[in-house]
Amino acid sequence: MSALARHDSDLAITRSNQLLDGRESVDLARFATDAIALATLRRDDPTSDEHLLVEFVPAASMAPDGSLGGSASIAPMVRPRGGPRTASWHLATRQAVQASLAVAIAAAAGLLLSVEHYTWAALTAFIIFLGPSTRGDIAAKAIYRAIGTLTGMVLAIPIVLATGAHPIVVIGIALLCCAVGYYLMSVSYVYLMLCTSLAVSEMYNIMGQFNSDFAAIRIAEVLVGSIVAVLVATLVVPISTTDAITHARQQLFRSIRELLNTAADHIHDQRPVDRHELLRMGKLVEEHTRQLAVVAAPLRVFRRGRSAIDIRVALRKYDEYCIHTRRVVSSLPEHGVGALGECADLRCRLHESLEALSEKLSIEMKPKKAS
Repeated sequence: MSALARHDSDLAITRSNQLLDGRESVDLARFATDAIALATLRRDDPTSDEHLLVEFVPAASMAPDGSLGGSASIAPMVRPRGGPRTASWHLATRQAVQASLAVAIAAAAGLLLSVEHYTWAALTAFIIFLGPSTRGDIAAKAIYRAIGTLTGMVLAIPIVLATGAHPIVVIGIALLCCAVGYYLMSVSYVYLMLCTSLAVSEMYNIMGQFNSDFAAIRIAEVLVGSIVAVLVATLVVPISTTDAITHARQQLFRSIRELLNTAADHIHDQRPVDRHELLRMGKLVEEHTRQLAVVAAPLRVFRRGRSAIDIRVALRKYDEYCIHTRRVVSSLPEHGVGALGECADLRCRLHESLEALSEKLSIEMKPKKAS
């Protein structure tokens, strides 16, 4: 498999022949036979799979930390607000400018609160810009960080008084907080910050520096860093969350429309279904649905009442789009339209229905303010 991936056809054939020798497993024999056939085709005709390399588009991209991308996968395709000069800025350039400015302002403001701990404000502003891309994402992360820190420092006071400054106990509690915080981070960023605050408090307690004034200063520095980060993300070359949602929504509709058009063509032309192509399109629809939900997540933080209900209903509707689209794909016969070929009226109605759905999606794709 490694040789096939590197397009080393001769080595792949050699290894496959070795795999065939003395093997009684039918599955291994089939794999080796297919590998030899593919490697031979590539060796004799190097251009045989060039179209696969050109047309391949990954359905999902990974973030630097190994997680699936969220708003950062949409933000590069959204025009930032801030004038024509900054519209062409790359996402990395824009975030570098924002983060640098936020850190400088936060450090200056934090210095007014504490000469010893002003770096907490600067560090808070810097960390908030790691990951989020839209101003809604950044504001939500800032709120989560502030709430987690405030709650953690309040809980740290009785915990520190109860545990004392015994090194073994303090280190044990700090390690436990790190484990629980990272475990619950997928649930909410608040839990990570709460546990981090507890761990930091325990470590400063072992140095004899933790008290109520220390807790107050840390809360104040984190609040300053969070506020500065939100202001910079809102005023300096921001990417609107509603603009990102609109783009993600149009991207989802575009992928659904392409899949429906492909299914309609299969029905109309009565030709065999390319399962690999339809599977790729279906995965793309699923990924675009996930991206839309991730980009719209900040609205759940800032919207309440009827507006929040409307958001949940809309996201549920897009999930159903995805589910029903996959059902259409799975219902197509693999070896042609089969009995549908004898039912011309039914085939035409199905074709017209899919075309009508595709046209409706095309109309909804027209740019308009997201809600």
